Amino acid sequence: MLNKFRTRAIGLRGYQSSALSSHINGYLCWMMDRGYSRITLHGYLGHLRAFASFQKAKRIELADLDNSHVARFQQWYRRSYSGPFPRRKSHPKRIGKCQSAAVNSLLTYLRVRGLVPEQKSADAGQFILHEYFQFLRVHRGLSEATIYNLRKIAKKFHGWLADHSLDYTSMSGKDVEDFILACENPSTPTVRQQVVGFLKGFLRFLRTKQIIGDGCRPFLPSRRHYKHAALPTILTEADVQATLKGVDRATPNGKRDYALLLMLKTYGLRGGELTRLQLDDINWRSQIIHVKQTKTRRNLDLPLVPSVSRAIIDYLRRGRPKRAKVRSLFVSTNAPYGPMTTAGIARVVSKGFDCANVKSAKRGSHIFRHTRATNLLRNGKSLKTIGDILGHRNPNSTFWYCKLAVSDLRQVALELPGGAQ
Repeated sequence: MLNKFRTRAIGLRGYQSSALSSHINGYLCWMMDRGYSRITLHGYLGHLRAFASFQKAKRIELADLDNSHVARFQQWYRRSYSGPFPRRKSHPKRIGKCQSAAVNSLLTYLRVRGLVPEQKSADAGQFILHEYFQFLRVHRGLSEATIYNLRKIAKKFHGWLADHSLDYTSMSGKDVEDFILACENPSTPTVRQQVVGFLKGFLRFLRTKQIIGDGCRPFLPSRRHYKHAALPTILTEADVQATLKGVDRATPNGKRDYALLLMLKTYGLRGGELTRLQLDDINWRSQIIHVKQTKTRRNLDLPLVPSVSRAIIDYLRRGRPKRAKVRSLFVSTNAPYGPMTTAGIARVVSKGFDCANVKSAKRGSHIFRHTRATNLLRNGKSLKTIGDILGHRNPNSTFWYCKLAVSDLRQVALELPGGAQ
């Protein structure tokens, strides 16, 4: 396999004499099987040759490799490497990033083969967090999506303590309160609720495990937030059409983005529901899409609209990577071609707004859901019908959109005293 990338004898000798020589061919086959292109692997080989020089200079055995060596290699590469693939001085900030990506992929391969042990954090705080999330998963029954969101807050809290030379055993209630103030963002009032909710449960867990004492009882106030106090943010029909027309459907990325945006516009799906769509969820004979709802965990059957059907077929035939091995409908366009995430869908929506020059304070996929519900209400559909289309279990969730039914609200408006207008 290496002969296909390096044909010159001097280049082959450079790899064959390194400590990684016996694993290069298997690594290349594994990476190509995951969908990486020859151009990417050609660059990665040069970086791995530099890493082999670093490994030889520092006398690091293969079985002793871990993630800490990646950071050390990055610093060493910036400072002292002068081999056949020199540093690019035109972009000093990017020096070392591509090299680290190559080495991380090699470590992943070696761990899959069992040649390098799994990375184990020496930080006691990480073990505590792992135990806490395992408790939430097993005993509290939280979903992986909820745990994923809590992990982001936990990572921020753990990093904040490390920056202040603190840990879970030495922190005080005042330190926890200072962290909450550091996370305060007036433009997103729900952030404090999420942070406070995590800290209440986590501190209760630490107290149960006797990691902290009863003296660490910070004041954790939640900002008062009234449900459905604000109006839902929606798009005009012109903005929706401009967003769809602005997508370049001549490229594989454009075909995927168009089909994704059209499904958001037509059905008002949540971003998480799009990421969970599988190829088997589309019944082409019955023209039905089976949607697994993220909140209610129920199945919702929606009709396959002809325009959506044509967009999906165009994407599957000419846009979806042939090497993708997952059964997800929408996948990333870069190797290893995994399922799209909710953050990836939000980036697609934001990119569509930028191309169409659409001005909106909210740029996530949920704005299409609000727009769809409001349009159905303005077209005279009942709240029961709208709730069934959106998959609402509670009628109050649908009642929120009545605030934007201005023409209907005018019919029930009370007259002002004295006949004032």
